[in-house]
Amino acid sequence: MILTSAGDWNVDFFKKNGYLVRGELKDVPKGYNCYELYKKM
Repeated sequence: MILTSAGDWNVDFFKKNGYLVRGELKDVPKGYNCYELYKKM
């Protein structure tokens, strides 16, 4: 499994490449969301 984090501006890129959202931090950094993603190998 591979883990990575992404912001609002690039989370769709990771989703299109097979990553799944594992968690979300809202308003971190202020005004944005941060996502933890994973991909099974």
